[in-house]
Amino acid sequence: MTPISRRRVLTAAPLALAACRQAQGYFGRTEPPESDRLVYLIGAEPATLDPAKSTDLWELYIVHALFEGLTTIHPVTGEPMAGLATHYQVSADGLRYTFFLRGHPAAVGVRLPNTSDLSPEFSRGRPAPPDNRVGRWSDGVAITADDFVYSWRRAVAPETAANYAFQLFCIQCAQDVTAGKRRPDELAVRARDAFRLEVDLREPTPFFLQLVSNRVFCAVPRHAIEAGETDWTEPGRLVSSGAFQLQHRRGGEEIILTRNPHYYEAGTVSLGELAFLSVTDGAANVNLYKTGDAALIQTYIPSLMPFLRRKKDFRAYPSFGTVFQALNSNRSPLNDVRVRYALNMGTDKRAIAEFMGVGRKPALGLVPPVSGYVAPKNLPVDIDGVDCDVLAFNPRAARELLVKAVGSRRLRLEFLNPNLPEAKLVPQLFQQQWRENLGIELILVTQEVQTWIQSIYSHDYSVAGAADYGGHLDPIWFLDSFTSQSTANTTPWTDPRYDEMLTAARSTVNPGDRLRKLAACERHLLRAMPVLPTYGDVWVYLRKPFVRGFGMNPMDRQQFKYTWIDRNWRTA
Repeated sequence: MTPISRRRVLTAAPLALAACRQAQGYFGRTEPPESDRLVYLIGAEPATLDPAKSTDLWELYIVHALFEGLTTIHPVTGEPMAGLATHYQVSADGLRYTFFLRGHPAAVGVRLPNTSDLSPEFSRGRPAPPDNRVGRWSDGVAITADDFVYSWRRAVAPETAANYAFQLFCIQCAQDVTAGKRRPDELAVRARDAFRLEVDLREPTPFFLQLVSNRVFCAVPRHAIEAGETDWTEPGRLVSSGAFQLQHRRGGEEIILTRNPHYYEAGTVSLGELAFLSVTDGAANVNLYKTGDAALIQTYIPSLMPFLRRKKDFRAYPSFGTVFQALNSNRSPLNDVRVRYALNMGTDKRAIAEFMGVGRKPALGLVPPVSGYVAPKNLPVDIDGVDCDVLAFNPRAARELLVKAVGSRRLRLEFLNPNLPEAKLVPQLFQQQWRENLGIELILVTQEVQTWIQSIYSHDYSVAGAADYGGHLDPIWFLDSFTSQSTANTTPWTDPRYDEMLTAARSTVNPGDRLRKLAACERHLLRAMPVLPTYGDVWVYLRKPFVRGFGMNPMDRQQFKYTWIDRNWRTA
């Protein structure tokens, strides 16, 4: 293990801009490392490695390297693949799923695709292990259906306080358990035998196979949790189910994972070490990549994009995610919907998207493009007898609306954002636009990432920069967050009518009708405008040419078990 010193990180920033004088070839060093070690720079120190409590984007990469669910996803398409389950059955009414875990002696039903179904870029020609090979924790203990029963009950238990507990609400009794109306052992999930899990749903959930691949559904080790309690995620205590195990953690700096020898597919895993280094300075991030200290980074500095995007190791691909601004509808003057409309109509989203660049598109709504879903293009609202399209960029109408709401007084609002490289830019654009278009003084407030997350979920802000990235390719991911039962609503806004509409959409079996009802839900949400959609995001990477088997799916859910170092790579 060769850690990168904090001093090296801090002194890297001034070098980054000078690195972009040449706009052809690769960016920086391209020599493959001597060992199977991959360094990935992330933007913030993870607050937790507990799948049930994890919320932020950076944690996602680490948690999914350590833990696995019943399913995983295809590294490119995002479609469900075999994880700790190899087969499944679903009842005719779509309300009961039966999963056959690895180790079941006679699995039946639909076989989930596995490593053998992937291209050589990911499988490297290695076949998937036999389905009857038992999945094991990193300490060698078998993973059983009882582990999933325990994990899902724990995820919805009120004392766990899991922000994403609402994702389990499609399971019978889950919502009542989280509300404290039922006991966790009443959750409709049961072990029929050691390797067969049965789940009863409250309504058909066509994306359920994708849903259970998300981190809150991952199995967690009861025997380690009960032995270690709150310390169970620390090195030496954490017991994992995924392709990697936790080797080392240096607070605020780096997390080192190593290959899990007990993983059911350990023979497929090429990386011996996977290092995540927390770097919040965007320029330092780029320079550490240039010098070869890191092989993989996400980068967001617009001023560098014209140079970097012409490099051979630059990668950009669509994200199933939307950047938006949360508006606190409980705070004056934002408790007046006319003010929220004015903020939206006074924002030139196209200019913001073009400034951020690399294919980002202005967003009228919250749901990113998805097959079969017709997103709102306009939204006429009757305001004092005048029809006004509250989704359109219309500074003049926005100013008039603002005067109707607050009179001639000059508004002063606070804008809260995290100390991430990309999060420092958009608020400055809002500050300029709202000053020029609306006469609003915007005060920018920056918080450390984990403090910002706490502020967002406790609704301790006026305007806050935020984003959401779907864990499965369905519009309901973005709409579910705003129900009154949601444990992940970043705004205080709720509406019983919205709850009813979304419930009706969930229970609709016909796919086309279901998507139309979901679009109606989004229009209802936008009519209330608790959020200001800003732009559809993209994933932007610099990736060394010797890094192979790295997937580019819309959720950016990486399966590092397929990633490998190509030591035979040479510059063309």
